[in-house]
Amino acid sequence: MPSKNIHCAIFSGNLRCDILSGLKPEPTRQCDGDWTGLILASRGKANPVCAGDTVVKKGSKTLEYGSKWKRNRIVCRSKTTGLRCRNRKGHGFFLSRDKWRKF
Repeated sequence: MPSKNIHCAIFSGNLRCDILSGLKPEPTRQCDGDWTGLILASRGKANPVCAGDTVVKKGSKTLEYGSKWKRNRIVCRSKTTGLRCRNRKGHGFFLSRDKWRKF
């Protein structure tokens, strides 16, 4: 994202998007690491990520506002209000500095 606050990576068919400002509000589950962002598979539901690492990589490509990205049956749209990603089953998430939700 142009704000450099949300970074995503795809691996093993899963899309993981981390947000530097953190998930707000934080999930209520216990987390021994940090709530770094969300993960979405090509068929399953999105879930918050509790991890000790991040997918943030300086110098990575930017998905400009108003743009769309597609891979492994996952589609993401970048808007000034945040990032919305969904898979072919219609599951997905919305992620922004102020809030997040999964659907």
